[in-house]
Amino acid sequence: LIRMTQGADLVWDSLSDDDRATLADKLFLPAARDVILPHKMGVHNIQCWKNSAVGLVGFLLGDADLIWEAIENPDSGYRKQMAEGVAPDGAWWEGAWSYHFYTMSSLWPLTEAARNCGIDLYGDALRGMFDAPIRFAMPDLTLPAFNDSGAVDLAGRASMYELGYARYGAPEYVDLLAEGGRNSDFALWFGEDVASDAAGREWRSVNHPESGYAILARGEGPDATWLCLKYGPHGGGHGHPDKLNFVLYARGHQIAIDPGTARYGQPIQSSWYRTTLAHNTLIVDGESQQTATGKLLAFGSAGDVDYVTAEAGDIYDGVRFTRTVALLNEDLIVFVDRVEADR
Repeated sequence: LIRMTQGADLVWDSLSDDDRATLADKLFLPAARDVILPHKMGVHNIQCWKNSAVGLVGFLLGDADLIWEAIENPDSGYRKQMAEGVAPDGAWWEGAWSYHFYTMSSLWPLTEAARNCGIDLYGDALRGMFDAPIRFAMPDLTLPAFNDSGAVDLAGRASMYELGYARYGAPEYVDLLAEGGRNSDFALWFGEDVASDAAGREWRSVNHPESGYAILARGEGPDATWLCLKYGPHGGGHGHPDKLNFVLYARGHQIAIDPGTARYGQPIQSSWYRTTLAHNTLIVDGESQQTATGKLLAFGSAGDVDYVTAEAGDIYDGVRFTRTVALLNEDLIVFVDRVEADR
């Protein structure tokens, strides 16, 4: 419906009154009002697609009620999604990078349509969704396959940053645009002239408490050493039972991987990819962890050593799991795991 509405908007003024009435009454309004609106999903990536479809119909036909549903509805609208679905560090709440970009793909048709009709939806939360993948990426610009996601090649998603740069002008997007080749539809529609003086990025350790990821990093460019410890929220229906799981990248390769996901419905999705055993963390008595949110206990530096200590939370009854990771240098990482059980 989004694409049909965008296409109709391009030729709308050339259609007859009868054709416009037919499209409105037989297609666009029934699709928006009768099919999409009755089914709401709260804060969810699919609800963002629904909002864009309904909103675009509203803007095409000048229907204020549909525009309100898409943007202002306090239970499901765009502003609700941005306020509760995007963490303060910019990551989408489901903790899976493929769903982060899937959600972004659903948002831009609405934000652009609104902008063209005098409503500015380009706030800090959407800016954060552009910023977060750059901050969370490995030195080869790959995002880890946490939760129901495969590894995401950020350079392969660079076309979206044509729009991000056009609306926010953030200089940190420029090098990524060059990585993407600038030959996409987004470059045609939104591309701005930019000058890139790409330099090797120096990687540093950083903690993201809202999403629950602690990154220990050292070095410059794609050969840096980078480790991400996952301790935060479960991620809803797309979360995996892998508290204090980690991914390690060094020497241009992922050394310790997260398996990511298989296609939904395949038996191996539940029998392997969604098990604790498939991840780099603690499994007790052969059973997967319970859904839990961990807790950061310490993060910082002591001399030349960067470190993080986190507790897994209620992953098993009567079990307390605490993991410390210390990055001594680009060649040496030390783990200290403490496991306490009441039996």
